[in-house]
Amino acid sequence: MNHQVKDYMSKPYAFVTVNDTLDKALETMSRYNTMKITVTDEQNYIYAIVAKTDLYKYIGSKSDMQKFSSIKIKDVIDESQSSIVAYPENDVFEALTIMDTLGIGYLPIGKSQWEKRLVGFISAKDVQLKLMEN
Repeated sequence: MNHQVKDYMSKPYAFVTVNDTLDKALETMSRYNTMKITVTDEQNYIYAIVAKTDLYKYIGSKSDMQKFSSIKIKDVIDESQSSIVAYPENDVFEALTIMDTLGIGYLPIGKSQWEKRLVGFISAKDVQLKLMEN
């Protein structure tokens, strides 16, 4: 049986755009109980994944939250860092290997290798739950 990413992915739920502020990113991370979040551009193309710890390092102190509302995500992200992206036709076990190797809990799913428009996410938990159903 061929296990493709598209059979296990979920729809986009927690992401921010490059023009959102750091406080919106942190608020979204808290709401969805995640330590990392996908960043897209205004056309919903995958731009990067940013970690909560990276945001705090940039500002310096968690107590100085006022700064978070005035700084945009695009001002924090290193443009040379592109996001690791999976695609619907990729093998799901290769995606799991990438997540395990990089120590991340999910991957954003781009529409195709030629169009990195965000269409979903895949997590190890998604795969585990789906395999348990079958």
